[in-house]
Amino acid sequence: MWKNLVLTLIVLVLCGFILYVTVFQLDPMGEQKYVAFLSLGASGLFGLWSFFTLIFFFGAELISGYKLGNRSFVIAVRRGFLISGLGMSLITLQFLNLLGWPEAILLALFFGLMEWIFLTGRYY
Repeated sequence: MWKNLVLTLIVLVLCGFILYVTVFQLDPMGEQKYVAFLSLGASGLFGLWSFFTLIFFFGAELISGYKLGNRSFVIAVRRGFLISGLGMSLITLQFLNLLGWPEAILLALFFGLMEWIFLTGRYY
């Protein structure tokens, strides 16, 4: 559990630092625009991923009161990835002025159905 917590926190801190440097040091309209947009997207995705993994796994451990296993951590990582993918998809569509209510609902439905497929599948 401690190894998972430390590694997740390291990823979250690194992504926060990269996001800070991207916002305050890189020029998105100049020569650095490709690096700025790439680092903004990557740090946003991985930062949200680690943040939601912390919430889903370690929040569940705090609420349940006992240690969860590695399988629960893998499930929390998957759920964190799906939520961060949904968030980054919505942010990207909003940046491109393509986001409306139908698109947001369809994306949420798509990611919800992906999680449902994982929940109903058999683990081998």
